[in-house]
Amino acid sequence: MRRLRHWWNARGRVLLLYPPWFAAFQPDWPRNARQVGFPCADMVGAPDESVEALAEFLDSGPRPVAVTFGTGMLHGEAMYRAAMTACEALGLRCVVSCPHPLEIPPERRDRVFVTRYAPFSVLLPRCRAIIHHGGIGTVAQALAAAIPQLIVPLAFDQFDNADRVRRLGCGLVLRREVFGARVAAWRLRRLLASTPIAEACAGVAERCVGADAIGRVCEEVEAVVAESNALRGRGDR
Repeated sequence: MRRLRHWWNARGRVLLLYPPWFAAFQPDWPRNARQVGFPCADMVGAPDESVEALAEFLDSGPRPVAVTFGTGMLHGEAMYRAAMTACEALGLRCVVSCPHPLEIPPERRDRVFVTRYAPFSVLLPRCRAIIHHGGIGTVAQALAAAIPQLIVPLAFDQFDNADRVRRLGCGLVLRREVFGARVAAWRLRRLLASTPIAEACAGVAERCVGADAIGRVCEEVEAVVAESNALRGRGDR
């Protein structure tokens, strides 16, 4: 699609890929919009990379902290290194999902694992927390995995997503301008020590169990096609 914005108000059907408990349907939204929930489909179209090294790292020690600032963040090395330093200061291992190479000293490779891609549906249930940018896909996977989130929103909907996670009680938010190793370590320590946040994460994760957003998307598409075929059968345009 070259002009995605033209589809935002499609006459047939608009599918909203988040559940009502995350963002309630608003009175001024299009009547043909349908909320189908978080798709959580991270294995579809994933890069063909071996996950054996990642599995070996996860099996070799305590649960790590996941770190990512999104596939579109191509100039964020300082942020990634600040997050890694924060984890190291707290004695925590980390898995960094980053679109560009990050050189890690040999003496730290038993505590830091860097990969271009890691399926979060596999990784996050084995993590203690996640530091990320607030992208909706990452938010959805972290909520489903019941892990606390430290969010540093960078652009677009990430600020709204971060605020919704905070209001759900499932994480903390840091402005990019103040994000650094020292501040991140302080917030991460607070995040992991919070019983209310842990309880909120567990409660929200229960709402994600059994959800089949992809199935609902297929049903909505089939319904639109059936309606269109019925109109053609009657000679309507």
